[in-house]
Amino acid sequence: MTTTLTTCPYCGVGCGISASTTDNSLDRQDLHIRGDDAHPANLGRLCVKRVVPLGRHCY
Repeated sequence: MTTTLTTCPYCGVGCGISASTTDNSLDRQDLHIRGDDAHPANLGRLCVKRVVPLGRHCY
């Protein structure tokens, strides 16, 4: 699993996001998006602007 910490671009708050990919086979990767628990702006939570567009990929 590869994890990258990044910032949400949807508003001016700048919430922290943890994006992880898991290789399941040679032609498929799963993407897992969650809030960054250590980020002071959102403390691991994501608002509806970030959760809804991701659909089934959100945890």
